[in-house]
Parts: sequence; structure tokens; C-alpha cells
Amino acid sequence: MSGKITLEAALRELKTLGGEGALFDDIRCRGLLADRLPEQRGQITAAVTALRAGVAARLKSTPAAFAREAVARESALLTREHAVAESYAAEAVTAWARVLDLDVPAVGSRESVLKHLMANKRARLMALAAVAILVVAILVANRHEAYPYQRFGLTQDEFSELELVPMTRKIVEHTGADKIIAMAKKGDAQADGLFCLMNFYGVGVAMSDPEALKWCQAGASKDDSQSKFGLYMMYWFGYAVEVDKQMAIKYLRESASDENVFAQLLLGRILLYGTDTVPKDVEAGIKLVQAAEQRGRLPARLQLGQCYFEGIGVAQDYGKALSIFRELEPKQFPLASRLLGTMYFEGKGVTIDKAEAASHRKKASDLGDGAASYDLAYQYLNGDGVQADRSEAERLFHLADKQGFDSDTVLQILGMAPNSP
Repeated sequence: MSGKITLEAALRELKTLGGEGALFDDIRCRGLLADRLPEQRGQITAAVTALRAGVAARLKSTPAAFAREAVARESALLTREHAVAESYAAEAVTAWARVLDLDVPAVGSRESVLKHLMANKRARLMALAAVAILVVAILVANRHEAYPYQRFGLTQDEFSELELVPMTRKIVEHTGADKIIAMAKKGDAQADGLFCLMNFYGVGVAMSDPEALKWCQAGASKDDSQSKFGLYMMYWFGYAVEVDKQMAIKYLRESASDENVFAQLLLGRILLYGTDTVPKDVEAGIKLVQAAEQRGRLPARLQLGQCYFEGIGVAQDYGKALSIFRELEPKQFPLASRLLGTMYFEGKGVTIDKAEAASHRKKASDLGDGAASYDLAYQYLNGDGVQADRSEAERLFHLADKQGFDSDTVLQILGMAPNSP
């Protein structure tokens, strides 16, 4: 899309097509045709509601491609002659994509296409339906950039690789805290969500849970997915509110439904394995992980690799897991290195090579993975793929404990010095 399309500009063009009188009511919220077409209103209401509910899933290539699909479906409601409907719909979308500066080839000039559309009542009805759905598509496309936070200077690689805290820092670095705050105070929903994260993590401003809650609530009221994800965190951990895990999951589900990739991956993981709060639902979980992976998120790709490794939600496939882990290890994902270590140590998808396993486990250990440090410690303790070294094993057991992997019991069994409290 070559520039942001405003609702006002779209409505001006709608009036040009429709002539005198109001064609639409409440288009910002529903995009429904008004009483001008009462016999089709119910059908169009249902179609628009369904399309809006699933719009993000169909916005995979370009807004114009989505609009073509949506208009073809909508037009079929207005005539039984599907071939004619699709033909008119394609022309309507192409013409209006041109008018609204969407990057698609034109079919004839704007004037000739509009003249054709206005030639008879049936074409006119289909044109109106086409424009109604196209406006909905435009509004949604404006909310969904090529990738989130593109307009705040975030690069594709940063979006693909960074977790939420470093991503927030990068956005503040690119755009400036003052500008984001000013945008939030002017009512920008996406800025609300960012300002919430800034307060939550203390990035660019002093850390403040009450302020984070305030701006998350402001953004969520405008349907911002990141704000809803922020509310999930607030309610889950009890920051500035009482812990309410049911409410937290409610916001997490809403955020995931809005295609927030952080919410999709987190909820996907929760559903894959289940918790005390959320029942296990492997089928729904893998779909969410795959959706986040398709948006380019590398942590989601790593989770997908783990699913192939474990055979959770997908058929176990060590070859696919190996390919994903090898792809992600150079990007310093410790889990990728640790699981590569496991595959080489146990001969899963590869020939057993315990020296190679130690190499991968060391990379993961150096990146802070306690489980990898623990596994590597055992290799040094037993001289398995490396030269036996009891002191190095003890160091690694202590390191594993500091990295969050409880190794005190092992140290006591082996007669090594326990970790300090």
C-alpha cells in the first residue's frame, strides 16, 4: 500500500460513486450498507461480520488481494450469476484500489470502469457491495502493517527476532519516547500499547505499573492487540491489579485473535502443554504457533521445531527439527543449540557424535541455558565426548543452578560443594 488511506478519503470516493444521499451508516464500526438496499441488508450484515471476524487470516499477501476475495464473496450474495458477479467485483476492486492508492494494476481507466459499473442496477448494487467491503479491508489493512510497528521504525529483522523487552527498547530508540507519549496522548491506539510497555518495563520512562495499566486499558478500549497483551501480563502477575488468571487468559485470547504474534505464540505454547488454568488443546495450540511462524517470528519457528522434535501437534520429524535448529542456532537461540546437542548426543536424526553434542551444549550454556549447562556438566563428569574434568563439571553444575536449573541435589549426591544460598 503506497501510503495511509484515511476513512475520510474513502468516504469521499463512496459519495462519488453513490450519488446523492447517505450510502452507509456506522461504516467505521461495521461497514454495513444502509437502508438504500434493505433487501440485501441482512445478507450483507452477516457477510461483513464474518469477513471482519476472519479478516486478518486472509490478509496474507496484499490488501488488494484480500479485497478481491472479499468482494467476490460479497457479490455472490447479490446475484445468482456468480461469473458475472466475480467479473464486476474484480473490476470494482481494481478501480477502487486505484482510487485509494493501493498498488494493483488497473483494468481500464477509472472513468471507464465506473461508467461500466453504473450501467445497470445489478452492477450498481455489486459496486456498492464491493466498495463497502473494500473500505473494511482498507481499515483493517491500515491496522495491520507489513509487520507490527513498521511505522515506528522497527525493521523486519528486529520484528522477526527480538523478544518484547528488547523490541520495546528498539522502538523507543528509533522513534523517541517523547514522540510515542505524544501520540498516545492524542489517542493513537498503537502508541497506547507501546506506552503501556514502556511503563511496564521502564523503557524510556520510569517504571510504573499503575501507568502501564492506565495506558493498556486505553489501548484495549480502541481494540489494540498489544494493549490487550499488556493487560494479560498485568492480570496474570498481579501488577497494579489483583491476580486474576481467568481475566488474563481472556485478554490473551483476544490479543491472539487480533493476530498479535506474541499472544499467538504464548497462547499456543500454553495450549500445547496445558496448565492448571487452561486445558490442553494441542490442535488449537499448533495452529497458533504456525500462525505466528507464518508472520515471520523466529521464536515461533523455534517452537515449531521443538514440536517436530517432540511430535506434539505434528508428526514427529527429526529432519525438519534439525533443519530449523541449524537455521536458528547462528541467531543465538539457546534452545536451538541445546536441542541440537540432544540430537547429536542421542543420535536423533543424526549419527551419534558426543563431541558435537558438547559443542552445541556449550553454545547454549554460554547463552544462559541452565539445562544445557547441566547436560554439559554430566559430559565432563563422565568424560563423555569430552575429556573428563571434575572441576569443570562442578563449575557447570553451579552455573546451571545460577541459570535457574536446580542442581543442588546432584551436587550433594556427587559430594561436590552445594551452591551458596
